Amino acid sequence: MSVVPVKFLRRFRIKQGDLFPSLEHQAKNHKVRTATDVVGPTILSGANLTGATAVVFVFRLVGALPATAVTQTAVFVNRATGELRYDWQAGDTDVEGKYYGEFIVTFPTGERTLPVDDPPIRFTVTKDLDT
Repeated sequence: MSVVPVKFLRRFRIKQGDLFPSLEHQAKNHKVRTATDVVGPTILSGANLTGATAVVFVFRLVGALPATAVTQTAVFVNRATGELRYDWQAGDTDVEGKYYGEFIVTFPTGERTLPVDDPPIRFTVTKDLDT
C-alpha cells in the first residue's frame, strides 16, 4: 500500500502506533526586505541546505523535560530547497499526547543549526480507538 506523506505542515495528527504518513517539512529562510522592495507580506523561501551532511528530527511531549526528547535520523528530500523528511520508527507514536518537534541540520564544520525562522513543528498522537 502506498501512502502519500504529509507535506510541509506545521501541525498534524497521527494515531497511536502508526508509522505513516511520514512527516515532510520544508525548512524556511526569511527574506530580508530592503528600501527598494515593494511593501507587502514577508516572503519566506526554502532554506538552501546544500553541503549539509546530516539531519535529525528531535521531538518530545509538550511539558516533558528536555532530557526525554527523542532524536532520530531524518533524510534530505531536496537539499537545495530545504525539503526534509522523517519516517516514524517503532515506538515513536506509542504515547498519546501533544508533541513539539524540530529538524536539526549538521554541516561539514560540525556546526548544528535549526533553519532560520523555523518554529517548532506541532503534532498530536491520538488514541487508537480499536485498542
